[in-house]
Amino acid sequence: MGTNHVPQGLAQQKQFQAFLLFFDQLLADYLTQLKNVHTLFSWSDPYNHTYLYKHFTNEDIPNFSHIFTNYSDYHNILESLHKKQVRKNKFLNHLLARFGETFVNYANAIYQYKGDYINTPSEEIRDKTALLAHYPLISTYRSRAFDYSKSIGKSNFTVLEYRIAKMIGLDRKPEQIYKKLAPHLIRIIKNTNTSGLDDNYAYPLHVFKKDIQDKFDRDFGLHIYEHHMFKSPYTQRGYQAVPALKIKNCFNEVHMRDDDTYAFWCTVVLPAWHEFSQSYEFRKMIEERIRYEIPPHIKVQIYWLDPVRMYNIECHYDIFLKIKKELLDIRPTKKQKTAYNKALGDLVNIFNGLENMYIYNDKLSDAHVYLSKGTGIITTDMSALCGKKCNWTFE
Repeated sequence: MGTNHVPQGLAQQKQFQAFLLFFDQLLADYLTQLKNVHTLFSWSDPYNHTYLYKHFTNEDIPNFSHIFTNYSDYHNILESLHKKQVRKNKFLNHLLARFGETFVNYANAIYQYKGDYINTPSEEIRDKTALLAHYPLISTYRSRAFDYSKSIGKSNFTVLEYRIAKMIGLDRKPEQIYKKLAPHLIRIIKNTNTSGLDDNYAYPLHVFKKDIQDKFDRDFGLHIYEHHMFKSPYTQRGYQAVPALKIKNCFNEVHMRDDDTYAFWCTVVLPAWHEFSQSYEFRKMIEERIRYEIPPHIKVQIYWLDPVRMYNIECHYDIFLKIKKELLDIRPTKKQKTAYNKALGDLVNIFNGLENMYIYNDKLSDAHVYLSKGTGIITTDMSALCGKKCNWTFE
């Protein structure tokens, strides 16, 4: 290049460098992506970038700062926030598929009851990474139950219950699995003369504290109860008899096809009073996931409970466990055995009286509705509307 054409030659040189930069950047980005492929398939950092690029400097390309100066705009064009979330979800779906797991039903059904409750891609990423991070625990020890003789903690909990919680997107620690699901009970009104309410309520009326806004992660959950715990070892004459545990079908009839309703049976209870629980698709997704996760040799009955029944179950179950712990490693007296049978009988009576709290009438349009046996009872997918007065309210 002649000295008389130095300005023009330098301009042509930079123009040619800028032309080649496109191909240099493309090849360098490809190699950078290949070098960091382990980070793309990692769940340790759920918010890392999925499109990686090479940041050139003057050491890589002479006079590079004179050609290109703004890498922030380049990265925004390369990967927007929405594109990053979509691609990260695809990577996590691939990792879940390697273990035979999927979040497809969860992503489609969660919070469809209200438009502003639609699950965001960032929440899906959070839930999937939490599941993958705990997968060695919830897969290897999925058959491990909790030891009722010890306190609930990080090493003592029902892994199946924790696994289901993770699979439906609950952000909980192991020791938080047994949190109380029933709302705080404020008072119980004995009769209608002191309530100031109309006659649409049944008494005694339970008044619970109402949260300003229902939150799925905070308020939803489930309890799994194994039926074999409800069979008393003290059946001799002279002790208080414990009623038999009953199994019901969708028409609230006692289901007694099996002689033993204790072995290989469990009951799952869920809160039905939350606003997001009024979606038929939501309930269907939750029940399908529970039945999918329960071992095939275990039969399960699922109840969506109102606050009163949930409160009674949690209170009486705690009383029963407390007495059961007291009888460990001792020779119980007749009085202690009688107290044990009474606590167990009260708990069994509550289970035998369980009924589903069903979706509000104005939400039944998307449910499978039909009349059963000519009785006029409306049934929605194994649930019968009985029309009883409500014995609870919020304040």
